[in-house]
Amino acid sequence: MRLRLPRNVKELVEELGADKVGRLAAALAYFAIFAMPGLLLFVTSLAGALYGFDAVERALRVQMGGLTGDAGSQILRDMLEHANPLGRGTWHAKALAGAGVLLGATGFLVQFEDALDTMWCAEEDAGARQRLRVPRA
Repeated sequence: MRLRLPRNVKELVEELGADKVGRLAAALAYFAIFAMPGLLLFVTSLAGALYGFDAVERALRVQMGGLTGDAGSQILRDMLEHANPLGRGTWHAKALAGAGVLLGATGFLVQFEDALDTMWCAEEDAGARQRLRVPRA
């Protein structure tokens, strides 16, 4: 028995496949997982230097608690407690963390650009990739 779908649903499924939505979503999620924690710690340390680490931690916990409840707030508290960027770590560790944030964020932005180009059927700017020496995915 053949499944009959309305024309617009069939077109949607075909377009999702043509735009490689699954692959693009997986790539963005992969890079976001690695980029966001380091970026959060970097921004927290920067804001902590200006406003005090405890005040920044409290503000983040209130925001996270509003989004995810007490469990998310507790996870954020534990993460920040064990990764106070201003209080611990050698310059080697901070340099490696900075490099990790830079690489993760760069990967995320390259994949994000690719996803937008694919969704909007934009022409690829080969010159920009050659200047950055970024290999094609």
